[in-house]
Amino acid sequence: PRFFGSGSTTPHRGGTLTLSITDDVRTLDPAFSNDEFSVLVDHLLFDSLLDFAPADSADPTALRPALAERWEVAPDGLVYTFHLRANARFWNGEPVLAEDFVYAFERLLGPELGSPGAAFYAGIAGAQERMEGKAKHVAGIRGLEARTLEFRLVQPDASFPLLLALTFAPPLKRAHVEKVGDRIRDTPLGTGPFTVEAWNPGEKLV
Repeated sequence: PRFFGSGSTTPHRGGTLTLSITDDVRTLDPAFSNDEFSVLVDHLLFDSLLDFAPADSADPTALRPALAERWEVAPDGLVYTFHLRANARFWNGEPVLAEDFVYAFERLLGPELGSPGAAFYAGIAGAQERMEGKAKHVAGIRGLEARTLEFRLVQPDASFPLLLALTFAPPLKRAHVEKVGDRIRDTPLGTGPFTVEAWNPGEKLV
């Protein structure tokens, strides 16, 4: 994208960010966020457990906390436990809870949805069964407490934390998704710094 603006390059709260892109944003449903411009916008609307370090960091694959304030990995590399920030909120003020991640991942992996991101998470225990329609829930994803989330893998995978920073992996409120139905593509409920005011597909998104 091309950025238009002037003034200080130091981050600050408030102001206007204007971007010009060469193609339309296809969806605001993170489960289908796999094209360049949808990823660009969805990254502004949604937070995941982890986020990538700034592009100018020494290690561009480094991760930093986002909705998770800390996490632990079991010695065998199979279990990841995430502790969510107590102040994490959706735009409507509701708290971000472990159950919101459980719901989002089970939705993402469901064969009825057909998400292009599902295959990235096939290494989670029970994910394959969910993807094949053999299970309603994913055995390897569970909320231990309101703000404690656990992932159990089939085999160790050092790249797994990187997958949790993708735009496929934010939490979703079940009640909101069920309320808006197919309009989830243009009626998101995120946790990110930007909210959606208006969207005229093909022309302008505010």
